[in-house]
Amino acid sequence: MPGGAELDLLIVKNGRRYGFECKYTEKFSVTSSMKIALKDLKLEPLDVIFPGRQSFPLAGQITAQGPRYLAVILIFIYIFFANKPKNG
Repeated sequence: MPGGAELDLLIVKNGRRYGFECKYTEKFSVTSSMKIALKDLKLEPLDVIFPGRQSFPLAGQITAQGPRYLAVILIFIYIFFANKPKNG
């Protein structure tokens, strides 16, 4: 959808919306798509995962996070889905 919100991962937990975008380069900037996603999807944070070692703020609620942060996200996802009741 041109001009619309686009994310690599959206997690909604307890009414909060967490957005994640993955970049495969160490040099990038905030895109209009990130700004639109932050606003339209009402994200509380938007974290950009990239192959760098340091985390740093990009703009407002948008933060660049290194690969170590990805492990935290995966653990969060595992815990979130492990606590879901199984159907059947």
